[in-house]
Amino acid sequence: MLTEPARNNYYYGKLLDVGHLQLEQDYGKQKRWLLNRLTLGAGVLCGLTVSVVDDKLQVTGGVALDPLGREIVVPGTFTVDPFAPTPACHEPGLDPAATGVATLWLCYRECLTDYAAAAVSSCHGQERCEAGTIVESFSFHLSAGATDRPASDLCDRLAAAIKPGHQRAPVDPMRLLCELVPNDCPEPPTEDCVALATVVILEGQHLGDMAECAVRTRVYSQPVLLELITCLMTKVAECCDRPTDTLRIAAVDLVTGTAVGGSLTSPADPITIGFTAEPTGFRLTFDQAVDQGTVTVFADVPQGAASLLVLGPGGEGGQVAVPGRLSWESAEAVVWRIDDPGTMPPGTYDVTVFGDDDRNRPPVADPAGHRLDGEPLGLPSGEGSEGGDFTFKIIVTEVAPARLQVARVQVRAETGDDTTMQNPAEPLLTQTMFEPWGFQLWFIEDPNRETVTTYRAVASDRASLLVSRRFGDGNYDPVGGTLEWLSSNSVTWRIEEPSALPAGTYDVLINGDLDDTRQAVAHPNGQRLDGEPTALPSGDGSEGGSFTFTLEVTQSVGGPLRVEVVQILEANGDGAKLVDPAVPVRTSNAFGPSGFRVGFTSDVRRETVLTFSDVEVQQADLLVTRTNIDGREEAIPGSLTWESERVVVWRSKPFDPAADSTLGPGTYHVALLGDASREHPAITGADDRRLDGEPIGLPSGDGTEGGTFTFIIAVAEA
Repeated sequence: MLTEPARNNYYYGKLLDVGHLQLEQDYGKQKRWLLNRLTLGAGVLCGLTVSVVDDKLQVTGGVALDPLGREIVVPGTFTVDPFAPTPACHEPGLDPAATGVATLWLCYRECLTDYAAAAVSSCHGQERCEAGTIVESFSFHLSAGATDRPASDLCDRLAAAIKPGHQRAPVDPMRLLCELVPNDCPEPPTEDCVALATVVILEGQHLGDMAECAVRTRVYSQPVLLELITCLMTKVAECCDRPTDTLRIAAVDLVTGTAVGGSLTSPADPITIGFTAEPTGFRLTFDQAVDQGTVTVFADVPQGAASLLVLGPGGEGGQVAVPGRLSWESAEAVVWRIDDPGTMPPGTYDVTVFGDDDRNRPPVADPAGHRLDGEPLGLPSGEGSEGGDFTFKIIVTEVAPARLQVARVQVRAETGDDTTMQNPAEPLLTQTMFEPWGFQLWFIEDPNRETVTTYRAVASDRASLLVSRRFGDGNYDPVGGTLEWLSSNSVTWRIEEPSALPAGTYDVLINGDLDDTRQAVAHPNGQRLDGEPTALPSGDGSEGGSFTFTLEVTQSVGGPLRVEVVQILEANGDGAKLVDPAVPVRTSNAFGPSGFRVGFTSDVRRETVLTFSDVEVQQADLLVTRTNIDGREEAIPGSLTWESERVVVWRSKPFDPAADSTLGPGTYHVALLGDASREHPAITGADDRRLDGEPIGLPSGDGTEGGTFTFIIAVAEA
């Protein structure tokens, strides 16, 4: 039972007798034993190794805690003879005729020593002796049979509680442990010894096999526990082999021809589009590369085996599986288009992307085999662990929706920057190094082109699409531009002069309001743009409202020359971008990767950038190598093409003109040298400062010139 601790209260003249001095000792040791028992528990702290020597048990020195929290110190090696008479301070041994398994125990024992005559004799005049010292000693004893560790289902209950399930909220680990771990104060156990080992007693007083860990409990130190936790974290990371987080669906966009007809904002809300917009399908964008072979559709496989299944309008109000075909735009993006007819008929379409295991329907997965994290809780999908089916609806109406909306906004630049707006309230960001020349707009439904006008074609106070540059003094200047229609619902705005937008802040207005002078963007049926910039698609449900956003063009990083952008080049265009130099940028040989683009923060002296094939390997300062099966590094020949003074493209260029120029499956190491040597120069900027190349992030470098920028391209086999 728990009792309240009591300690001496000293005052002047207090008599300190045996009881008070005993109280002083008991207060300290009982507090210590209580904390030992309730925090560390019973077991071996160190040493106490048991071995069988000449049919005797030999125990080395060590330290243990017994179930009452008392410390047991064994100062040296001791021999225990199970069959010999028991010496003082030791428990009796086994029955000499006993056979079978026995358990060796270590027990706390107090021995009295340093006896001396007591200063006060008895009433009968007899002198008596008292021990002057208590030795906190120990004893060994053997008991028949093997002891069992206390059973616990805590691990099973914890595993069951954190096992992911559909629609389950994230687990609060602190609350979970509080609920699962017993919180009762345990009573001191009746058994107050520590089990060290089991041994087999054979006939004829011989000892057989001995085992420690079957019964021994260890009490581990904090450094050991920290090392075990660190090791576990490392091994879990290696086991899971996850390059990034779980595979998730990041975006869903409707497709009308080659244009965008609207985006999914929440899996719980359907995407609605009019039949007159000629919707042909939708685009799924994942947050990382997908194993393309795991994405299958009805038409290529039976309905029950399709991992991307679309159910559409059928007879008498029912639904039927809709056949479709897939086209991959990148390792992360795939477009589903209806097979027959070419346009999705009016009705409701239920789409499911499967991430759950099914014997007949393999789930969508990444190249490592990890299933889609698909619970439709939002965008991106999922709840943090693989598994779960992503579902959403598309509604195609008989007539065009009553409102014209802005569906998407994307930066346009000479060097491939395609940053897409996520939130109209946040600036759309780009940098001068990309040479941005404008932006592209997509509408839901086709606008009346004659209502979309910009400054230069008309006066600034009449333009329905007006771009103004904001200055620090609060003034604005309209920026002249030209419009180019890429499809019936998509238009680009391009700055008239200079050829790229200078660094600065640009405010964009797409007018949907009635104005005495300024025209409003409108639908061919006359309804004005539903433009309130609260989200994408725009609007509040009724015509009117101006869509506004800010385009922020920043000057690329100053100081020494740095690497700012790396992007894979594939057969159908630009591939994945490097996010972290420490993490490989991934692609697949199915996409036909041929090289990569490097964007620097400032102009480069072209003659200082040399690659293998133009020069010898040892002279190259942009070097690409591949690790062969035998572990050797093989230099890959290539060619350089300059897209601007800041952007260079490296492409594979085999010495054999008939050889395939794409990068085959494997791991490619790329180095851009900022340190010169006697054999090779360093990549330098127009100001003759060497590349600031340390691969600690993007942009590269530590702020001073010099350092080699390295990254890895991982090409998976399709």
